[in-house]
Amino acid sequence: MSSLLIKNIGTLVTGKLASPLRHADSILIDAGLIQAIGNGLNHKADHTIDANGTTTIAVPTPSATNVGQASTDAVREIVHDLFAG
Repeated sequence: MSSLLIKNIGTLVTGKLASPLRHADSILIDAGLIQAIGNGLNHKADHTIDANGTTTIAVPTPSATNVGQASTDAVREIVHDLFAG
């Protein structure tokens, strides 16, 4: 599975009620899982998306719940669809 770096995020929405926004402009996804969230991430990735200041949603995926697995599966499908074929 490919790795993906999303950079230049304008607003990062966490999906958490207690802290709905996170001050970060980059997300690194590898093997369908979020590996890092931060500012100015410059990890080597198979693919890079420049979000160009758009709002991005990073859904928490606790592995102990079915909701978490469903979210993880959704991320894998999105990454697959973006880079398949």
